[in-house]
Amino acid sequence: MQDDHQVDRQHAQNALSVDGVGLATGQATRPGKSVGVNVGGRYNPVMDAPNSLTTLRPGDTTAGMPLQVRLSVCAALAAAMTFAGLLGIRTLTSTDLGYHLAYGEQLLRTGKIVDHDSSLYTLPDKDLPAERRPEPGPGNWYDSEGRYRFPNANWLSQFVMFIAYAKGGLMGLCILSATISAAMFAVLLAAMRRLDASWLATAAALLLVACVLYPRLNLRPELFGYLMLGIQLCLLAPSIRGGPRAQPLTKRVIIPLVVLQLLFVNLHSYFLLGLALTGAVFVEQMACWAWWRFRRRTKGMKLAKGLRRIGFLLGCQFAICFVNPWTWRLVLLPVETAVYLRRHRIAAGSGDHPWSTIIELLSPLSYNHFPTLVRDYAMCVVLAMVAMALVVAIIRGRVGLAGLLGMMTWVGLSMSRNMAVAACVLVPVSLTCLWPSVARFGKRLSGRTHRALRMVLGAALMGVSIFGVSEVVTNRSYFRENFGMRFGLGISRVNLPVGAVAWLDVNLPGERVWCDFSTSSYVHFFSSPHRAVSIVTNTWAYPPDVMRHVQTYGLAERPMNELSDQYEFAAIVLRSDWTTPLFHQLTVSPQWRLVHLEGKHVVFLRARGRYRERALSAERRLRDAIESDYVEHVRRLDPVSAFALLSEARVFSRLGWHDQAVVLAGAAAEDRPKCPATWNGLGSAYFARSMTGQVVGDVNWREDLVTAEKCFRMALQLRSSHRPARRNLQRVTGMWEGF
Repeated sequence: MQDDHQVDRQHAQNALSVDGVGLATGQATRPGKSVGVNVGGRYNPVMDAPNSLTTLRPGDTTAGMPLQVRLSVCAALAAAMTFAGLLGIRTLTSTDLGYHLAYGEQLLRTGKIVDHDSSLYTLPDKDLPAERRPEPGPGNWYDSEGRYRFPNANWLSQFVMFIAYAKGGLMGLCILSATISAAMFAVLLAAMRRLDASWLATAAALLLVACVLYPRLNLRPELFGYLMLGIQLCLLAPSIRGGPRAQPLTKRVIIPLVVLQLLFVNLHSYFLLGLALTGAVFVEQMACWAWWRFRRRTKGMKLAKGLRRIGFLLGCQFAICFVNPWTWRLVLLPVETAVYLRRHRIAAGSGDHPWSTIIELLSPLSYNHFPTLVRDYAMCVVLAMVAMALVVAIIRGRVGLAGLLGMMTWVGLSMSRNMAVAACVLVPVSLTCLWPSVARFGKRLSGRTHRALRMVLGAALMGVSIFGVSEVVTNRSYFRENFGMRFGLGISRVNLPVGAVAWLDVNLPGERVWCDFSTSSYVHFFSSPHRAVSIVTNTWAYPPDVMRHVQTYGLAERPMNELSDQYEFAAIVLRSDWTTPLFHQLTVSPQWRLVHLEGKHVVFLRARGRYRERALSAERRLRDAIESDYVEHVRRLDPVSAFALLSEARVFSRLGWHDQAVVLAGAAAEDRPKCPATWNGLGSAYFARSMTGQVVGDVNWREDLVTAEKCFRMALQLRSSHRPARRNLQRVTGMWEGF
């Protein structure tokens, strides 16, 4: 009687690889049948039985393929990798960048990890009695001196980011971002190959993951988290795949995995997902051991050794999570945050908590128009893939992978920012569950059909990738979805308050300013010297009541004059489209003057006391600049000139400067005449001027309304599914009917 290893070797010799996509056939069986172990009438490949579908490594080499097929496969893979790699080459647009660099700089300068932000002048006073202190956020606490402290889960990422900035400036940050993104995609490719996916399947899966990830590839600590999780998945892949090619965990893999977990816990708060990966393998092998323990004792004893190793690894990884500056506080932080978000209904967007205004914390299912973006449609494909993989995993008894797929699906749908990290795990694991079924189907096809199918799939993937490359390099995809990132290096002057900070450094060096949430971190760090600010985008740096306090004034529920006296600031920096009520309040207030405008950001200066003459003079200079060659100045702010023109046109419309808004929006339509967004923007500018003209009695308001309607119809003619243009056209139609 042959033992298991002899059966495996014999079966591997009988198996024949028939295509580079990974379709395998076993000559020892009839077509459509597989060699396995039937226990109680049920086939259980998870129990490490020989299986013709997984004996060979699918698509292990292209050497046996015809030249045309090899070229098709290689070209598809190269195009997919090029597309994924180019997504990481982008300008800096993250609103969190400033505080990450500030914390990294402070660590390098003082040698102390930041867990208290002293740049905030709105924090509760240290001498405030304990019973009057605002309730801390999840994982936060007040120390014995009354300071508000938080476990800084990103401290190591912040240190690396500041080193890159200190050595190479903004260019160094862009290179760091592109390098991490490219490494992450390369690791995911290696992981899927080690999970036995073919080259073509790997290329398709890589495209899918890239389409989900691309909005989150800005330079933030979570990029390090994606990379760490991908490396862990790659190292665990031989233990995750099923059938006789599943390998027990080796000693030489345990140490790297423990070291990776140590880095992970100090790089980003996604570190618990590393434990989830190892836990899934542990459950998988425990189920396998339990099955064979009662049916073949010798087999169960062999599996017990591997089970002990994976259990030892899981214990070491869990223990190493406590090796961080805050020990148990940081370990509990992700769990406490999830409970906190659920208790306050933040992900659903239905609560009144101030965090409910942060879009990335909302569940994608809570969006009014989901799916809308390419990311959303790609995530729908991922979910469909997961649903099929779950069915297969349950039928085949792969309880560990089924649990991992279910957990990561919950993670991805719990908030929009988690869709990216969920896709990094869901796509490779779903692929390894589904691939044996795909191989079984492939066995029924003839060799000629295989070759034709491979060439067609390869050409299709190459075409999609090349189209994606052209969309990224020309920035059409970013502009179409209203993203501020651009292909290339540097920083976005439209999405970040670059010009506002430069104006403040010249006119108000070192003085306090009031910021809204989105501008705060950049204003704090990139000012020289660093400024004290009202808030930062690190929501763990202050109690939620502080954010509520800032939002109250952002909604113009209270006058800013009393706040200016309380905190002694004279300038306000806003992103106009995110704080519209306050923007309108300051625009009509005689005590504040608009002194700077660039992109989406404005600066108001208080026009009284020692700042009065300075504010009036700066306002005159701004108006003179707008009357000169302002359109060309705006065009130079962004590689996609229409994006900058439309952004400032919206600001002018909010200011009531409708003639200038129409000029800028018209220039955008000239630059991009085939883009529906530019015509919608031009129609919006005319519509706003028509509404104001109707109120003040301008006789030309009807002409503006007719022009606005023509612009909206032009946008819908270019793309009938353009939702903003359709809504605006309905408003115009409703007005005509009212008249």
